[in-house]
Amino acid sequence: MSRSRKLADTWNLNGDVYLYFKRAGYTTQIVKILSVVDQGNGLERVTVDTVLADWVSLFASAAFIYRLNYVRLADDTEKAKFISEGSQVRTVQVIELPQEYTAYETGTKKIFLYHFWCKAPMDTHWRYTNFAANVASGNQLYSAFPMQHGSLTRSGKLDGGTVEITAEYSADHPFSLFLPVPFSRQLNVEIYETTYGAPEAVTKIFTGIVLSAPEKDGKIIAPCSNFGFLLKRKVPGWMIGGTCPYCVFDVNCKLNRARYETSGTIDSYESDWSAPTATVVLAFPDARQFDLWQSPGYFDGGFLQTGFGTKFEEREIISSSVDDDTKNLIFVLNAPLFKAGADQWVQLIPGCDGLPSTCKTKYRNYPNFGGFPAIPTKNPTLDSIQSNVSSGGKGK
Repeated sequence: MSRSRKLADTWNLNGDVYLYFKRAGYTTQIVKILSVVDQGNGLERVTVDTVLADWVSLFASAAFIYRLNYVRLADDTEKAKFISEGSQVRTVQVIELPQEYTAYETGTKKIFLYHFWCKAPMDTHWRYTNFAANVASGNQLYSAFPMQHGSLTRSGKLDGGTVEITAEYSADHPFSLFLPVPFSRQLNVEIYETTYGAPEAVTKIFTGIVLSAPEKDGKIIAPCSNFGFLLKRKVPGWMIGGTCPYCVFDVNCKLNRARYETSGTIDSYESDWSAPTATVVLAFPDARQFDLWQSPGYFDGGFLQTGFGTKFEEREIISSSVDDDTKNLIFVLNAPLFKAGADQWVQLIPGCDGLPSTCKTKYRNYPNFGGFPAIPTKNPTLDSIQSNVSSGGKGK
């Protein structure tokens, strides 16, 4: 019991009030007020969350009881005044905070963990948190980074859900991989919900891929979709024609890519946007297929891969040729390389134009050819349109 000091009104207006008990020669103690009930006789019943260790001494006339509220520094300055030798009075200015801020302080406020990753050949993972400090969870460290996500959109359709993630631009953040050209790999993302006080107790609220990452006013707003959107996409019908519809080295083509690819190092590079060109020195000039690799157009439609981890880049080879003097290969790429330089390793994967002659002579894989070369190029049941051209004007 306590004599009425309108604690009941204080409790109703400002919950989670703490009491600080202090007496010289005794251990101080802090308790949290759970409730205050006005008894109507000038007394109030205060219920606290902790039993006082020595309540008789702490309620003596020589004891002090202070009410604690949640505050923060009003500014970063601190004043001090020396009273005497070895004695100083310090003054700080604080302001009281609304009680919802205590959720952050006590670790009960929800925070979010973001996990991005790319599969091989990059095989790279990034982990961030929107909290102001680093968070360790599941034996992984999530670094503090200025980012957040919008509301999750869910539906009963196959597309599942979408979300937008906003982050400050940083060259080390995976969103930078989308700039200035679209990223050539799939960037996966997971979002977890947890608390700072119990970071091991996580709930996964989203799994999907980053669709794009456009930059606006120094920030990147990346729309993401879960993997259900793949089921929503319309699948084109089977293309019946003279060329093969398979992608070279896929499961239908059945070719072993390792038998046809090769590697080398960049000798020189021109980053002209209209025709970015890389000159490559083959790493195995004495190999059995060296003459084949040097044949004009052998790598047309294929890919050039270079770099490791976050430095990985992949470009389509628009055309390939050979320098008659140096025997180096010259590649025109679909977009410039931004992280590669001279003497850097590259992997070269040849392409396929889908023609039956290419499947026969280049890959010797005609039994797995998926096209129909016997189909006529025009419908034989229809007569061709005859055009009569007059050499003169209108006759009389």
